[in-house]
Amino acid sequence: MDNTREIVNERLKKGEGWIGYRFTKDTDGSKKPPKFLYVSFYRDNKQVWINSKTNDPE
Repeated sequence: MDNTREIVNERLKKGEGWIGYRFTKDTDGSKKPPKFLYVSFYRDNKQVWINSKTNDPE
């Protein structure tokens, strides 16, 4: 599945966006694994992250 995510990102031109996992940290500072893929893009010169609610990059 990780390879599919890379293939999707290769199709996007610079500035069109990005799809991938967004890691967070627990209260003790350890890295917490993500449950869903996120889509990232820029709107009005600010980066926006949208939760896809799925793990399927297509």
